[in-house]
Amino acid sequence: MTVKNESAIDDYLRFGRISENLKHYELVMIGNHITKASLGYLESHLGRTQLDVLDLNLYSNDIEA
Repeated sequence: MTVKNESAIDDYLRFGRISENLKHYELVMIGNHITKASLGYLESHLGRTQLDVLDLNLYSNDIEA
């Protein structure tokens, strides 16, 4: 998935469908302006699954208030 701005990232995390049967998930968000709200959306997004493996890459992000 390629997302170009934080609004689209928030929308994906809030409304993107994720299977509760998913076991391995790789999420790469490089060089975005992720907010504290985005991290909350990420938490609830991941809470919809029972993952065995999570590969999460937040490289080069400045977490903004």
